[in-house]
Amino acid sequence: MATPTWQALASAHVFPSFALPAPSSVWQAFTTLISSGYLGSTLQQDLIVSLVRVSTAFVAGVAIRIAMKKADTVLVAPPASVGAFVNPTYTKSDA
Repeated sequence: MATPTWQALASAHVFPSFALPAPSSVWQAFTTLISSGYLGSTLQQDLIVSLVRVSTAFVAGVAIRIAMKKADTVLVAPPASVGAFVNPTYTKSDA
């Protein structure tokens, strides 16, 4: 239902072609992108680069969160010996 309406609006030039290209133009651009790529790299190469970036960011985020959690455990709830050294008035009831 949406594609015929889209095609009709594009054919009637209700909007400029850069704002609402015809479905056939979009399909042709997609197949060209798949077969010959964009700016010297194929779609597959671009997808791999994006996947590596997202994976790297995820791993870095998890590592930072784990480090923050460990630091939080040490800084917020230190062992009694560390608490006594840092703050002599520190007691378990203060935690």
